[in-house]
Amino acid sequence: MIHRQVSAVFQLRDGFTGRMLPNAGGLLARLDGAPCRPLWKQGGHWVLTDLAPGPHRLELVLAGYRPEPVEWSWDGAAPWQGCVVLKPGQGYPLRGDVTRLVLQLSGKNGPLAHEAVWLCTPSAAQPKLAQDKAQPGDTQLRLYYKGPAAALPVPGAFLLQDGGHTERIELLRLEGEQGILAAPLEQKHSRGRELLPAQPYTADRQGVVEALLCQPCQLTVQCRGQVKTFDLAPGENQGQWQLE
Repeated sequence: MIHRQVSAVFQLRDGFTGRMLPNAGGLLARLDGAPCRPLWKQGGHWVLTDLAPGPHRLELVLAGYRPEPVEWSWDGAAPWQGCVVLKPGQGYPLRGDVTRLVLQLSGKNGPLAHEAVWLCTPSAAQPKLAQDKAQPGDTQLRLYYKGPAAALPVPGAFLLQDGGHTERIELLRLEGEQGILAAPLEQKHSRGRELLPAQPYTADRQGVVEALLCQPCQLTVQCRGQVKTFDLAPGENQGQWQLE
């Protein structure tokens, strides 16, 4: 009997609607530059098996969405778990009003080409810390939020807003009021700090980030450990950010 070792498990989420994509027919994948076929499991889980320990890069392509790269490092023991957010691309069925953002990122020496950036939008569930203190090294957080747990984009990344202690975290799952973290906290936090759902983007060669959102909002952007907010109106929005 052949035994396979599960190396990675991931789910797919529509970055425009926020909904999970349980049946992504036609998904194409390349692992470390070579074509591969992730195994699909009930519930919308995609599985990679028998990988070598170390860093890996997965590129996903699905009709109607932008190609999405994912990088992680596997320790050879517990499977890597993640949620890949696919952004609308050519052929995506946009309906109704759309909020568009074109953001120019610049540094001291000009445009920040191919810079990694996180766009963070408010959630109707408004998740916040419900414990008096959260300490570095903690692997779970007690949360309170409005509405059902299904309203939260979990699994997924969040920006835990806390002034100079702001950090990006990833929630793997919810167990009652407890949010289970993919990695231990790096900063200390106190009750009432808000968690904003976060999506990764990469600037183009001119340092421009383009994004589509389903509604206007106050957008929080994180780049190089710095945070800035932008008030987005319906329709087209142009923004500039000169990073230190």
